[in-house]
Amino acid sequence: MDFLEQYNFTILPRRIYKRELNKIYIHMHIKVKWDGEKIICLHNKIPQNCIECYGVSICPHNKKKQLCKICKGNMICKHNKNKTFCNQCDGRYLCTHGVSKYKCFDCRKNSCVHGNEKYYCKICPGKGICEHTIRRNDCKICKVKN
Repeated sequence: MDFLEQYNFTILPRRIYKRELNKIYIHMHIKVKWDGEKIICLHNKIPQNCIECYGVSICPHNKKKQLCKICKGNMICKHNKNKTFCNQCDGRYLCTHGVSKYKCFDCRKNSCVHGNEKYYCKICPGKGICEHTIRRNDCKICKVKN
């Protein structure tokens, strides 16, 4: 009796329309499931990134290979930091003020003088705030009117 027949596993079909939702398949010698969008392991992760499945993106220190300081991953700079956030290497996620581009109120074009996001500023008032001084998508009174 074959291993696949013994445990009622089938090989993952190549054609997506032939795959059944959440059925356990064998793919590249690993048990996987089809969630309707992508192949996932039994731990509900992408198999390459799963520590329990010994994914190819995981180093022996149970970290992503790119970000492991011990293995000197390709995302670690000579200062032993993440390249994208290193001040000395001019990380691409840092602004001229040395702060994350997404958190710097001086650099963000969508921030108002109050340091808030223009769209949601209650003082300015932004377009995302209704006449009840609540965010439009959270205001129960405005939702009832519509």
